[in-house]
Amino acid sequence: MNKIEQHQSDEELAYNLFSFKDKEKTPPYREKMTVNGIDINMEIDTGASFSGITEVVVEYNNQVSRLPLLVLKGNGPNLIGRNWLENICLNWTSIKRLAKPNLEEVLNKYDDLFTDKLGKLNGVTAKIYVDPSTKPIFCKARSVPYTMKPKIEKELERLERQGTIETVQYSDWATPVVPIMKPD
Repeated sequence: MNKIEQHQSDEELAYNLFSFKDKEKTPPYREKMTVNGIDINMEIDTGASFSGITEVVVEYNNQVSRLPLLVLKGNGPNLIGRNWLENICLNWTSIKRLAKPNLEEVLNKYDDLFTDKLGKLNGVTAKIYVDPSTKPIFCKARSVPYTMKPKIEKELERLERQGTIETVQYSDWATPVVPIMKPD
């Protein structure tokens, strides 16, 4: 949030209180509207509950509406609030410049996501916390239908070859924390 300075007027304070800085410098969506006969470049703000105090005539894409508008001193952006969006149907495809993505381009750009290999999530460490007073409970392995056994064995062998799991002779009941995946 913007830093509030002591020498700001009440009006500046009211504007800056709800003004956030965008670290990534993403430009706001804007749309040109005619307000009381004057073309104004407006910023679309779906978080603003209203745009209004005085009534103005708004023209946009062959639509004409009499809508309330809040007017403040200063050089803040002209906002289109939710109350305007209830009355005016914006042309979102031109605003956001939506286009159908080319499936081949997406598949080529993110080809590493569409392989049979196990992926990695870099930069994240997972920890499982277990209450030390917790006692392990033995649960007998569930029985597998006989017809599924070869498929399950084949999948377990594949996961072991891939390094995702490893065979253990005995489980360590002293440590109730069981790693889900073998760390790199």
